[in-house]
Order: sequence, then structure tokens, then C-alpha cells
Amino acid sequence: MSAPYSLLVADPTYGKPPAEFSQDSGWNLMYTIGRKHPEIEHVYTQRDVRTYRQTARNGIAEAGLKLGVTHILSLDDDHQFSGKDFTKLWNAMQTHPDQPKILSALYFTRSLSCAPCIFSLTDEGTVPIFYYPPDEVMKVDVIGFGFVIIDVEIFRAMGPNLFNLGNDFGEDAAVCTRMLAAGYPVYVHTGVKIGHILETPMIVDEAHYFKVREAIEHEREARAQVGEQVDASRIVPLFAGAGDPRGYQRMVPTAGPGRRAWWRPCSSRIWNTGRAKGSPGDPGGKAS
Repeated sequence: MSAPYSLLVADPTYGKPPAEFSQDSGWNLMYTIGRKHPEIEHVYTQRDVRTYRQTARNGIAEAGLKLGVTHILSLDDDHQFSGKDFTKLWNAMQTHPDQPKILSALYFTRSLSCAPCIFSLTDEGTVPIFYYPPDEVMKVDVIGFGFVIIDVEIFRAMGPNLFNLGNDFGEDAAVCTRMLAAGYPVYVHTGVKIGHILETPMIVDEAHYFKVREAIEHEREARAQVGEQVDASRIVPLFAGAGDPRGYQRMVPTAGPGRRAWWRPCSSRIWNTGRAKGSPGDPGGKAS
């Protein structure tokens, strides 16, 4: 990779991550970039402490444009990662045949039931992708922004204010759906796995996720042997499709009468269920 690159390492600072985890990750990351990536000629850092995450992320995009960098590494300080994670993600972004403009590491939710922070847009809303290949750059509809490299070309083409919220979206889902609509596919590297720090503290990683998933599967199998059907919601808050290895089909990017437009699914958190049929929170309800 001989082309000169420049990188903004940016962090919207919020929450209460334990410093002994997040600081160690940051120093290791910067050491690796400085020592092992001579093709990145200039490295800048930016933190944004504005109250709302979407405002902070918009500010980071604005800073990237103002500095004239080629790429932004957007990370959250409640994650645990290393310089090796950056290197693998960066190299894949430069060498993959699809030439991704946005590529995320794989990490897992730290609230409710543990699930991968990669999602498909479906008729039921934004649904986690539970079954994924082990070490592959793959297209998804929505990623989190805990550790993601973004080609600044996206912000030059679309403007910096892509993270604004709307209609039950989180800022990560909002920006991904806008990128998809503009023709920028969203990718995750399932071989770059990082930790998500609980305030306890506890690192939620793939091993933790597998334990949760296997517990559901084992309970279902045990009940099936005695002719019972397990109610997985009694084990963990039930994600739609958690037991279906086939995954989900993406929604057709059209909107018929009485249903939300495809970039406005009913919720970015499909576990918010139990609403009355026909209500604004129901997939079949009217758009608000």
C-alpha cells in the first residue's frame, strides 16, 4: 500500500468505561499505527463531548472534512481492542475486491440478551444477524460504530450530518440506511472481534455471546426431547429469529400503502415488542 493516507482517530466521549481497559486499548492502537503503518502519513485525534451521540458523531465527520483526511477511525471508549485489530481491518479495507468505503469490527451488545451488533433490515424492523461466517468481510445493512473505519469520500459526497436521529432509529442505524440509499454498501469483518465493556466491569465478547446462544439451543433441545416447546423469552428477552440459522432476507427497498418506508423500520431494537397492533411501534402500523 504505497498510496499516502491520513487518518482521524475519533471518539465521542460518553458513558463510564473503566479507564484501565479503554486507556490500554488506545495506547496500543496508536503505537501500532505509528510503528507499523508508514503509508498513513498523518494521524490526528479528536474527541467530542457533546451531550448527544449523533451530534458528537456529526462533529467528528465535520472535523475529518476540515482536516482533509482520507479516513476516519470512529471508536467508542467503552470497547476493548488492539492495534492488531486495526491492522487487520485496515488491510482488508485496502485489499478486498469490493473496496469497502465503510468497514466495522465485530462486537456484541452488552444489554438485554447478548447479540452481534450487525443487523438486517426486515419487515420486522432492524434484526440482529445471529449466524455469520467466522472470518469474512461481509455485507450487512446496519453496524454499530464502536470500531469502524470510514472513507471520508462518503461525507464529501453526502455531507457530515448523517447521524441525525429519526423515527426510532439510533444514530448508527440512521447513518447506515442513508449510506445504503446513496449506494454505499456497509460491511463488517467477522474476523476482527473486539470486546464491549460493561460498567461492572465485564468484557462482552464472542465467547460470551456463544454461551448465551448455546444456552438457548440446549434448552430448546432438552424440552423437545420431552415433547415441550421452549419459550425462549423465559430464558432471555427473545430476539425474533434467534433460533433460525438461515438468518433474514433484506426488505425490498420500497414502501407500500400502510407501511413504513424501508429506511424507517419500526424500531432499531426489535426486542421492543408487545405494542398494540396498529400502533406506531407495530410493523403493520401507520408511520408517524
